[in-house]
Amino acid sequence: MATNETQELKFQLLDSSNRNRELYILAGSSSISPAMRAELSKSRDTRIRLRIAESEQTSQFLLLELSRDSESEVRLAVADNPSTSDYVLKRLAADEDLDVRYGMASNPHLSPNILLSLTGDINPYVCDRAKRTIARNRVATATLPAVLRIPTSSRDEQKQVAMP
Repeated sequence: MATNETQELKFQLLDSSNRNRELYILAGSSSISPAMRAELSKSRDTRIRLRIAESEQTSQFLLLELSRDSESEVRLAVADNPSTSDYVLKRLAADEDLDVRYGMASNPHLSPNILLSLTGDINPYVCDRAKRTIARNRVATATLPAVLRIPTSSRDEQKQVAMP
């Protein structure tokens, strides 16, 4: 029996008492089929949808769908997913929920353009957080050459890394 068929059979046979726990574990697996991932993204259990939103294997289509989820924590998980497209991130930067926008403004891995757009947010806390994140990113980028000292003489053969 193929792996996908086995997973789908397990999905159907789980008794209701263990079902959510098993589905939660399954949702975190990197080896589930795209069809199973799509099915789990529609779960009534927020934790299961959250796990799908966190997965880097989740398709852009599902990430777009999950960016419209009724739960802000699921939408924030989509924003934190490194696989999420700029299109979806731009939509989430205008999310109605303050927690989603504030969480995004705290994320140093967002593109500078999206962080910059959050500096114009209607909420002053989101604006300030985005500005601080941009400033931290600039400091980190500016100090990187000083943190990684590459030896210039032939007798220094190893790269030395200064710890903050």
